[in-house]
Amino acid sequence: MFEHCQRATKTRRLTNLPKRASNHQLLCVFLNGNVWLLLNTYMTYKQNITDLWLKDNGFNLRTFNTTNVQVLRAQQAAKILLTEYASKLDREQIDMLHAFQRAASNSKKIDKISRSQCYKVLNIHTKFNRQLFRKHRK
Repeated sequence: MFEHCQRATKTRRLTNLPKRASNHQLLCVFLNGNVWLLLNTYMTYKQNITDLWLKDNGFNLRTFNTTNVQVLRAQQAAKILLTEYASKLDREQIDMLHAFQRAASNSKKIDKISRSQCYKVLNIHTKFNRQLFRKHRK
């Protein structure tokens, strides 16, 4: 019964229908075309939201899928430290965080970031989290 719907889905053209197409056949072609359009629009919308979230959290979109998890955690920590706690960091820490961000934003240098560099960033972030916890606990 639905062979014509499958054929219309594959080609998505009205020209493949018989000369005397039934209303059901025309409806299948119309719905299949619009479903693909709606799905494509929805997926594009979701992709744009995802890309914006990744950028806002300090991630590089081009290298996100292939980057080590430790580097991603350190990237996010560096972004938080530089945006929220920059006034409490000393000059050496700020320079180190900026250097890390420059290396993480370069697709050729991101593979050369060592675990020790990531741990330095994460240790600074942990230090500030401890200080905030102590301040709010009192």
